[in-house]
Amino acid sequence: MSFFKELNTEILKYGKKFINNTEIVAQIAKFNIDIKKKKREIVKIKVEIGDYIVEQYNKKVQPDDDIMQLKIEKINNINSEIDHLKIEIESFKSQLWESESKKEDTNNPS
Repeated sequence: MSFFKELNTEILKYGKKFINNTEIVAQIAKFNIDIKKKKREIVKIKVEIGDYIVEQYNKKVQPDDDIMQLKIEKINNINSEIDHLKIEIESFKSQLWESESKKEDTNNPS
């Protein structure tokens, strides 16, 4: 009877670790998707800038510096958000590796 109780305890312990690791991996995947979306936003803004410059050139008008500055600030803000997401990813990855090393420690007691 004691064997089954210990087995049940071990199954529950590893089940919780598995669920926790799955949540970590899912969060990392979500952050990576968010980064890709933000990179697409940057590409869209760059296309808008290019279209604006061409339009102003065709009109033989100097592009408005305020408009350009606004778009560039938007790109810089998005890049900052991407950097923050990358830091979050690294944090979650370190949690994942910590749980892996703890698992190895319990499997190989000294």
